[in-house]
Amino acid sequence: MFSNINNQINIIPANKTFSRGYRLDPSQYNVITERIIIKAKTAGIPTPTMDELNCIESIYLPNRFSRNYTGDSNIGTPMLGTSTMLNMRLPKTSRIFTDKQKDADKLFIQPNDILVSRSGTVGTSVLCGKSYEGFIASDHCLRVRINDKYRGYIAAYLRTKYGFPLLEKDAHGKVIKELVESNIRTLPVILFSEILDDVNDLMYRATNLYDEARSLFDSVEEKLLKCLENYIPKTIQPFQNIVPFSSLHANRLDPHMHDPYTNYLYHATENSKNYVNLCDVASIWGTSRFKRHYLPEDNPNGIGLYSSTDIVRANLFPSKYISRTLNAKDLKNCTIQKDTILVPCSGAYGGVLGHGMLAGASMDGKAVTQHVLRIARKDSTSINLFHYIAAFLCSDKYGYHLITSTRFGKDIPEIDINALNRILVPRIDENDENEIGSLFYQASLLQEEANELENAAIHLIESYYESKTLS
Repeated sequence: MFSNINNQINIIPANKTFSRGYRLDPSQYNVITERIIIKAKTAGIPTPTMDELNCIESIYLPNRFSRNYTGDSNIGTPMLGTSTMLNMRLPKTSRIFTDKQKDADKLFIQPNDILVSRSGTVGTSVLCGKSYEGFIASDHCLRVRINDKYRGYIAAYLRTKYGFPLLEKDAHGKVIKELVESNIRTLPVILFSEILDDVNDLMYRATNLYDEARSLFDSVEEKLLKCLENYIPKTIQPFQNIVPFSSLHANRLDPHMHDPYTNYLYHATENSKNYVNLCDVASIWGTSRFKRHYLPEDNPNGIGLYSSTDIVRANLFPSKYISRTLNAKDLKNCTIQKDTILVPCSGAYGGVLGHGMLAGASMDGKAVTQHVLRIARKDSTSINLFHYIAAFLCSDKYGYHLITSTRFGKDIPEIDINALNRILVPRIDENDENEIGSLFYQASLLQEEANELENAAIHLIESYYESKTLS
């Protein structure tokens, strides 16, 4: 056994390797994860493996397959990866042909699947609802199907600070860590039968609310398309490198600033004579770069810093924590208020860059990284108009193209704030604007409500473990 568990002296008995596939990877005997299990067993908490719990209906991990991308958002099947599976708004632009794919029907995500990242950032997971129907998951996602009795509990447990490290430690590989099916089956489950039904209920309710929120976001897109149908081209013409000066809508000659789709949208708005300049109705700003003094999540001096990836997730939580004291001045500049539009302003095009969201009450007073631009309502702008503007800017068919066309930089593109100020937002019938803005705002509220329920389920398991192991 461990001679000193707090100082990470990894002295282990040989028989422990028998139950771990004779593996001597240091991560297999990490002191933190060993402590989790030892404390549970000492407190008499059941820790059956997933197989012993008899909760698994099936686990499917496809062989690696070649991806024949369609290059067209109107054909093919949308595919989610280990990162995008966690997003609030599931991207539909990355599509592949599946008609000649072997066992293509098995690639489709089913409602109630738990998707688990098996490589890269291993162990991240999500409980899928009906909004995942029609999507396929990449070959980096394990599809774990759990019976009704334990599904919600297992989904929450995998997200806890106890379940996640116990799964993550089993990843193998020198350069790129990977999980396999047996790692799921042998995962110890810290089981509290007395809260099983409560956790299940919270997770199922959260999943249903995420589905409702995504449905409303889709309704926003449909309503915008109905009202602004003539603002986007019916067909995309081949890119032409000859651009007349009369068609330039910026003083830069970057090709992506004048692609046919964005050019059409910009000039259609301009020619309508019924629009507002974004800078006239909203204030746009960013924050300067600063040195971050990182701390562990459980450090009382730590405070969460939301990254550009964090803000596009369904569950809004910070992935990094920094010092309240050493970063006090920087945190003051990074803090946001509710009803602020947040737009990731740096990173690879095709990733989170340009995909905005509306911060709600749960984000009020939170710190957001300098890689996110802020867009806030001016006093003279009504809240209804601002919510419509938020819906337009966060739209995949409209605002996203206008925002990302302002990017500059070869290796790591960044969005140009000055160019963003000149974005034109088309005005439509006031009733339509109010309806679109209201739908978008309601979707954001549903997302926050789902967050509260999901986090309550996770914290319930964590607090039970802590109360049992401390007594």
